[in-house]
Amino acid sequence: MKVYALRDKNTKLYLPWGKHARNNSRENFTTSDKPRIFNTKKSASNARTAWLAGIWRMTGGYINYTGEYDSSLEPRPVTGRIKENIEIVTFELIEIESLI
Repeated sequence: MKVYALRDKNTKLYLPWGKHARNNSRENFTTSDKPRIFNTKKSASNARTAWLAGIWRMTGGYINYTGEYDSSLEPRPVTGRIKENIEIVTFELIEIESLI
């Protein structure tokens, strides 16, 4: 089974799982945490695009004309995030049989 992760080409560090499972935009590449694993190359690519855009924050927030609460997400750019420096790497997961 193939899985994917994001790695900084220069430092060889991986994007960690992070404190917020759905939002890694605040995370920096590190060796101290488990890498964030993606099930498809497309989801890894989407995560890279979102991470490169910056730190995502909820903005707005108002009651629209239908009476529903409306808000949107917008990225705040972070300097130094360059697409050419971030690669998608492929791992092969292999089940190890239990000896118990």
